[in-house]
Amino acid sequence: YDNVVAEKIGRICRQSPLTDFAGVSSKTRLSELNLNWRERDLPEIKRTKHVHRLHPYMGKFIPQLVEIFLRKYRPTLVYDPFCGSGTILMEAIDLGYQNLIGSDVSEKAVSDTKANLEWFIKSYELQVASYKIFQSDIEQISKQVKPATVDAIITEPYLGPPMRGSETEKIVLSTIAELQKLYLSAFEQFQKILKTGGKIVIVVPSWHINGREYHLKIEEKISKLGFKQLTKNNLTYKRPDQKVWRHIQVWMSSRTQ
Repeated sequence: YDNVVAEKIGRICRQSPLTDFAGVSSKTRLSELNLNWRERDLPEIKRTKHVHRLHPYMGKFIPQLVEIFLRKYRPTLVYDPFCGSGTILMEAIDLGYQNLIGSDVSEKAVSDTKANLEWFIKSYELQVASYKIFQSDIEQISKQVKPATVDAIITEPYLGPPMRGSETEKIVLSTIAELQKLYLSAFEQFQKILKTGGKIVIVVPSWHINGREYHLKIEEKISKLGFKQLTKNNLTYKRPDQKVWRHIQVWMSSRTQ
């Protein structure tokens, strides 16, 4: 995260960033948490202690964020449909979660996740009751996951190609159109597999190119699918001069099954 921005927010809020992750509970209000970590608040050795340095940078969806949401919502089954290298699932295992599902459209990502989970469980002598990792396009996941069985989805989807800042508006808008379709397809599938009241913690990108900001326009359509947004003010992560920012949103399934 941008240390300068974090320092400024800390001064304004007069509140130190959260580092007592074990203190998070179902009663914790996310709106009251200061999650604007600086490097000194959450050094790399802490950010990567469980994930073999898979994600060393502050700009990534760091494992401690997974811990916060798992401690608050305490689901019985956790699913990451864009599992990548398995970081989110490893953090869930480390916290003692026993029922996990991961999937990805990439065959390599699925293979990497399986290998990383096996290494992690063996290295730390952990016990896991059940986990399922499979390859699937996001539009097909409801064929692999039973309806209304998932308590929580925690994930960072594909955020589009890296941006250098010299891209034309046409390229940016093309990326946005592609990702809007991806996200809406994902939420259509999530509605089929989530329990009523189930939570989605998801990273949504924005682009800052040539002095302009670009955002996905999906919130209204997601609401019409039967979801309620629980975070009105997005939690934002970025590095200095980063062109693609990460915003963390929390949604709840409010449709009766």
